[in-house]
Amino acid sequence: MLENELEIIAKAKNGDSIAFKRLFDNYSPVVYRVSLQIVGNVEEAKDVTQEVFIRVFRFFHTFDEEKSFFTWLYKIVLNASYDQAKKQRRNTKTSLDERQEEEYPDFPSDSSEAPDKPLLKEELRSVVMKLVDTLTNQQKTVFVLHDLQGISHEEVANILKCSQGNVRSHLFAARKAIRESLEKNYPELLESI
Repeated sequence: MLENELEIIAKAKNGDSIAFKRLFDNYSPVVYRVSLQIVGNVEEAKDVTQEVFIRVFRFFHTFDEEKSFFTWLYKIVLNASYDQAKKQRRNTKTSLDERQEEEYPDFPSDSSEAPDKPLLKEELRSVVMKLVDTLTNQQKTVFVLHDLQGISHEEVANILKCSQGNVRSHLFAARKAIRESLEKNYPELLESI
């Protein structure tokens, strides 16, 4: 969170370009990561990030300062990401290796592990990201926001305008689908954990 974020948001909403740039600099990395996890393509995620901030600029007047900027921004990110996914339908899909690098650039490996453990973890992560693409939009959205971005059930519910119970239900279904697919198609990866 930015220092004096409410003040910066108010200034940006009133057309202050320096304040808007500070919001962009602060939020664009997370906007990019979320959009990448939804659209699955580096170039499309960059396009979505630009589109999100164009929409923020264009519709800032509709933002209610009594509400959470974070929640409002995430709604825009999700809408822009799904709009992009519908348009492109992944004609040129990013390799999972490239996607992994973008999503987990600083993932530490434990040097005390057996030499093949980091490779198995990397393969497991890669397979899980592939399986995320098979989830329904609601399951995928909840899984990405909660499990990959670390957003609370309450905040995800606010973003999606649904109950926390609904969020938990979609998260349970997403995790179950991923786990069942891993058990069925990749049992050797589960054994390595």
